[in-house]
Amino acid sequence: MQNCTTSQEVYTVCHSLPQVHSSVKAQLGNEGRERTIPMNIGEVTGAFPVLAYLFDWGWLRIGPPYVYINIDPVIVHLGPLALRWYGLMYVVGIIMGLWAIRGYTTRKGIHEYLVYRVLWWCIGAGLLGGRLYFVIQQPNFFSYYLVQPQHILATWEGGMAFFGAIFLVIPTLLWRARIERVNPLVLIDAGVLLAAVGQIFLRELRQWIMKKL
Repeated sequence: MQNCTTSQEVYTVCHSLPQVHSSVKAQLGNEGRERTIPMNIGEVTGAFPVLAYLFDWGWLRIGPPYVYINIDPVIVHLGPLALRWYGLMYVVGIIMGLWAIRGYTTRKGIHEYLVYRVLWWCIGAGLLGGRLYFVIQQPNFFSYYLVQPQHILATWEGGMAFFGAIFLVIPTLLWRARIERVNPLVLIDAGVLLAAVGQIFLRELRQWIMKKL
């Protein structure tokens, strides 16, 4: 059952179901006040329930007009700790990104050990930049985060911003290129390629699992 708030002028907010309109309008008559009319969408829309949920596996339901995702964001609980899809996608994204840049860095004469040394700095910069950029955008930045600064770096509470990672990783690449005495443009190119591949897992699959699409 679904409750639809209706009135004489705008007789339904369920505009995504056009078949409902005439039914609701008929029930209103000449009343001008708002009413809440319970209705069974399956009864009103006729053939819709017949097509609904072509596949229903609990965690994934496929049927017109949407794909419904119901995956627990926590993979497994390990005592007080929880292994989440959010964190796993970071690991998978970085691994796939490293695989993608391996050929490029080899052609440019950059040894894999140098790649790993730079990578750890970039991971730290990316996490820090992404978190800080998210925090400063929040409307309660002054009233919450500055009053309780221990929450600023609490990434386990949720909230990262991709642009913040970019803003801090690029200067980090330039700095490490100077320290390692390599062409900074080569490191930036490798970083962009890694981020482009990793973004598929860091954002798209993560958002899909977390039902944000």
